Amino acid sequence: MKPLLRLSVSVWALLVFSALLKDSRAACADGECDSNQTIIITTTTTTVEFQSNPNCSLSVSNISGNGSLVGLTPGAVYNISLDCLNCCKMVTTKPEQVINLSVTGISTTSISLSWNKPTGNISFYKVEWADGEKENVNETSKTITGLAAGENYTISVTAVADDGRTEGVTEDISQYTKPDVVKNLSVSEITTSSVSLTWTKPEGNSTFYRVQWTAGTYNLGVTVSETEMNVTSLTAGVQYTFTIIAVTGDNKTVGEAKTVSQYTKPDVVRNLSVSEITTSSVSLTWTKPEGNSPFYRVQWTAGTDNWGVTVNETEMNVTSLTAGVQYTFTIIAVAGDNETVGEAKTVSKYTKPEVVKSLSVSEITTSSVSLTWTKPEGNSTYYRVQWTAGTNNLGVTVNETKMNVTSLTAGVQYTFTITAVAGDNETVGEEKTVSQYTSKMCSASLSAFNIICCLDRCNLVVILQIT
Repeated sequence: MKPLLRLSVSVWALLVFSALLKDSRAACADGECDSNQTIIITTTTTTVEFQSNPNCSLSVSNISGNGSLVGLTPGAVYNISLDCLNCCKMVTTKPEQVINLSVTGISTTSISLSWNKPTGNISFYKVEWADGEKENVNETSKTITGLAAGENYTISVTAVADDGRTEGVTEDISQYTKPDVVKNLSVSEITTSSVSLTWTKPEGNSTFYRVQWTAGTYNLGVTVSETEMNVTSLTAGVQYTFTIIAVTGDNKTVGEAKTVSQYTKPDVVRNLSVSEITTSSVSLTWTKPEGNSPFYRVQWTAGTDNWGVTVNETEMNVTSLTAGVQYTFTIIAVAGDNETVGEAKTVSKYTKPEVVKSLSVSEITTSSVSLTWTKPEGNSTYYRVQWTAGTNNLGVTVNETKMNVTSLTAGVQYTFTITAVAGDNETVGEEKTVSQYTSKMCSASLSAFNIICCLDRCNLVVILQIT
């Protein structure tokens, strides 16, 4: 005899079915109908109709009728007595459709279902899904595993009657599995107002990607179909958290979020200026850039030498510098991660040269004075030599530490000033001054001669003129 139930049906169901068969057979005194007889019977969930003879009296237990029986239990096995044929026929009503079929959980590889038992009798439930996969279960729930990520599955659940063969109306439900998480999310091309994102398509299927970005309570997002996006209209120097979520074809079922945090570049500092220059220090000031910038890197270089510090103010006095040296000062705004930096703003400036040393006067004549001095500490490219007498002011630039000043007027006091000048020919050190008279011209008359005497470098020169 062919088994009525599948192997997965419980022993309890088999025992119940066997008992029903025994009870039904015991209740029929006429015996089973001959298999050669043509008997056409149709059933619903609660009725049996004898199509072969609509006037035939049918009965089972305490229910009877002509040509049909009504008020039966769905999914039950009945041994119906056919009076017109003097025999009994085993008939099973159809089970009712399962109630409230719903999805209770999904993952990338599974879908969990639950439903309510319908009215009437049920021996088990047949659950079917993709490519003819099916399984019989006794419970009103089932978790289907081994599925592909991001796929749409149509799952059907059918109640099976007590005979283990008669099926009710199938209830269907469609559900996507979750897409897998995107891979290799990375950030590139960071600017003050944009960040470029790239990622790799996850395993399985994913139709769209939700790209979301947040900064504090600020939250925006779009849906894209590519595995890249350039997020624009951001604020400089702000930390954003970017989230990529794979989305299935229903535009509802989403995978696990993949996130990355990144600061936009701070904007460039404004109005960088230099003030209070000394022989060993330079004061810098600047204006905070647009957007956010918690720190500033202040760097200064001279040749191959390089120094730097981090400050959170918009000013700094750079000290311990060398006199007369050109320094390039660089200010860079730094984001809160202490890594993401903005565009550099630079300014070059010489420190003041030191004052010249050991300025002295020698070789004084009626029209010239020789000056000598010692090079100051640090660097000094040129020297401005200036001399004044009253309101007269003259000067030249030299690169030696000496000069013979000529074309002076005899017997006049001159103030000589030496100023060291840096390589920009603008930045100057403190002045060093010395005052000196040129030699005087003198004359005397002696009887028959006019004697003109000139004291020149301690040598007496006598010029005789005979009158």
